[in-house]
Amino acid sequence: MSTMCLDCAPARTSVPVVRQRPALGARLLARLASVPAMLAREIRIRRAARMLEEMPDNLLSDIGLSRADIDHALRNGRPWRDAEREDRR
Repeated sequence: MSTMCLDCAPARTSVPVVRQRPALGARLLARLASVPAMLAREIRIRRAARMLEEMPDNLLSDIGLSRADIDHALRNGRPWRDAEREDRR
């Protein structure tokens, strides 16, 4: 049995890892796998929109929405209104 000195061992060089894009089939499967989640999100948004549209205007204004803002608020969230934040300080 031969012993080898660690200092005498050849130095290991790191090989750069080349990452390739997934194949078209894999990308397509990943996209198709997200379809149920997208459909479920759309169903939740439409259900919430129906509930908000049935509310009277005074209740919508209590939560800071107008009828025109319902769809945008459900899909993107309500934007911060700088004027309202400044008034609260």
